[in-house]
Amino acid sequence: MAQSSQHHTTTRENPLSFFGVWGVILTLVFPATAYSQPHRIRFERIPPAAGLSSAWVTSITQDSHGFLWIGTFEGLNRYDGYQFRVFKSNPQDSTTFQKDFIGAVCEDARGTLWVGTSSGLYRYDHRRLAFTRYPRIRDGIELPEENKIRSIVPDTLGR
Repeated sequence: MAQSSQHHTTTRENPLSFFGVWGVILTLVFPATAYSQPHRIRFERIPPAAGLSSAWVTSITQDSHGFLWIGTFEGLNRYDGYQFRVFKSNPQDSTTFQKDFIGAVCEDARGTLWVGTSSGLYRYDHRRLAFTRYPRIRDGIELPEENKIRSIVPDTLGR
């Protein structure tokens, strides 16, 4: 009787395949321990009644001071984990927005908070709790009155 020329390898002869099979089985049986996180993440719904200026949220960012900035259709909200401070337009105050629609909020690498609105771009001054509007005229060209900004992205240098 002729012997077969095929060679059959068992898990005893190849320990790597033995551990590989058991590794896959253990990962499938215990996925929570294989990929678990040290802390549970908890979400809370914060309704407008808690102080949020609008339920229509357009953007969210957390700054380097730990504040959560929430842009809405009706102003910008700064949340410290306990209460809101709402920033809205005020025609008699030049350090506020011209319009309340907030399209984007972003902090750059230097810690400057930038806010894009339906009336242009603003920079936040943490010390004065005030905003500075960037002019609509650039290089002698006047930007449209409805200078809507819906996103802000830092460049490769974080500016």
